[in-house]
Amino acid sequence: MLKQQPRLCELVTGLLNGEPNLRLGMMGGGIAEIKAHPYFAPIGWIALEEQKAPAPWVPDVKSPDDVSSFSMDQTSPWDTAEAIEGADQFDHAWCEGF
Repeated sequence: MLKQQPRLCELVTGLLNGEPNLRLGMMGGGIAEIKAHPYFAPIGWIALEEQKAPAPWVPDVKSPDDVSSFSMDQTSPWDTAEAIEGADQFDHAWCEGF
């Protein structure tokens, strides 16, 4: 897939460079360097930041409590945490006060 999209390949290669100081965004340009990459050329960053960019997809919502766009077979994050062996033994003392 990446070979068929050279700009995407270049972006991913730049972000995953093995030398951290040579990664895209780490050579002095910061996030602006990443946003200026040709792969992101179609994005109107100012409109996006000002929340004026049109949504790529708007679900058909029938009421304020309509959840039909969500999969009902998703597990709760709490169920997942409980399934991790030893999660119930976690010492939460270090994060008190946050």
